[in-house]
Amino acid sequence: MPRFVNPLPIPSVINATSASGRQAITMTISQFQQDLGLGLKDAFGNPVLTTVWGYNGQYPGPTILATKGKPLYVKWLNRLVDANGNPLSHLLPVDQSIRWANPATPGVPTVTHLHGGHTESASDGLPEAWYTPYAQSKGPTFRKGEEIPYFYENNQDAATIWYHDHALGITRLNVYAGLAGFYLLTDGFEEGLRRSNRLPASPYDIGLAIQDRLFTAEGQLFYPSEPEEEGVGAPSILPEFFGDIILVNGKAWPVLQVEPRQYRFRLLNGSDSRFYNLKLTKGVKMVQIASDHGLLPQPILQEQLLIAPASGKKSS
Repeated sequence: MPRFVNPLPIPSVINATSASGRQAITMTISQFQQDLGLGLKDAFGNPVLTTVWGYNGQYPGPTILATKGKPLYVKWLNRLVDANGNPLSHLLPVDQSIRWANPATPGVPTVTHLHGGHTESASDGLPEAWYTPYAQSKGPTFRKGEEIPYFYENNQDAATIWYHDHALGITRLNVYAGLAGFYLLTDGFEEGLRRSNRLPASPYDIGLAIQDRLFTAEGQLFYPSEPEEEGVGAPSILPEFFGDIILVNGKAWPVLQVEPRQYRFRLLNGSDSRFYNLKLTKGVKMVQIASDHGLLPQPILQEQLLIAPASGKKSS
């Protein structure tokens, strides 16, 4: 496994900071193949592609930029279907021995939650508000999704938050398959810090989504499970999960060429169970300026930074 040779990917950006009216952003969940930088080659010498899920054809999904006081509407479309429009099976072993979405018709249930957002209940992505492709089956608390957009009031202070799947009983599997992305909320105070050069702006403001994964010898996602049992599928609920390959923004052990200047890194621990103790080499210290609730009252000089998982484990 090559380390520190893959360039760090930067997810595309949907700039909704000037959003107004009821025009909605469309975010489409689908299955595709992506080079995760595993160092494997096919018979023709091309990088082996891994089958993943994502939003708008990428994993992680696009980074959404929003502004405090400017509400945003988002359509979250479940299109986990094949080329003929038939519902796909799950990429990973679904444990039916636990309480889960269990749709009446074929198809993978999804529902997107804005993690850290101050959101109305109908748009919160509650675990039982799931729906299969084209909303053929719906959970008992389904209110919005597909043609009825979610509403995000964006009434909180600037913060680095994120969106991810939240479907009942398979949150861990859907996020593991790739359903996650950044949602960056800004406000006038933070913008003032950028204008006065006290905070770096793009392209020196970079999100780092850190996740651990396991892969098969063929370069496909692997999730541990017990042998299949009649009526319960393949039991795969685990008290903890730890992968042996670290992905950052969907690339294995990447590297970023930096300039001798200040950078702002927005750190997201998108792993299932793993904590990370982050530090810089050669005695360089970090300055922590925020948590997932927004900016701190004052910067804190850190020699190392311990970050815990932010995944929606409560929905398995």
